[in-house]
Amino acid sequence: MEETISVIKKVAYLSTVQFLPYNRIASFFKEVFGLEISQGSMVNWINEAKKAAAPAIGRIKEYIMQSSVVGFDVRRYRKVVGDIF
Repeated sequence: MEETISVIKKVAYLSTVQFLPYNRIASFFKEVFGLEISQGSMVNWINEAKKAAAPAIGRIKEYIMQSSVVGFDVRRYRKVVGDIF
């Protein structure tokens, strides 16, 4: 079970932080660890992680909205603006 959680965390990181598409993540796990992971499983894991993170994301958004000064990387700022504001 601990190994499964580690894989799920890595998939979530590679997808949401590194912006890797599911097919590249699947290739990585196959080549490096010999694991075959379906894109459907990855989608389900990412959706579950998103649900679990929702309260923290909401608090972060609220904190940002209340801040008088906010700094972002310009590329991400443009993406975030559409989602938050």
